[in-house]
Amino acid sequence: MIGSIPDINETAPDFSVLTESGAEFNLNRELTAGNHVLLVFYRGHW
Repeated sequence: MIGSIPDINETAPDFSVLTESGAEFNLNRELTAGNHVLLVFYRGHW
């Protein structure tokens, strides 16, 4: 778990996760490659 929660418009910390297809997604790598990233956080259950 992240130690602190970023404020609005603050840079998100780098992280890596596995996608549904099993590929690794890394935030810093995607941004460095010039890709746009939208992070959406859901509270509660699906």
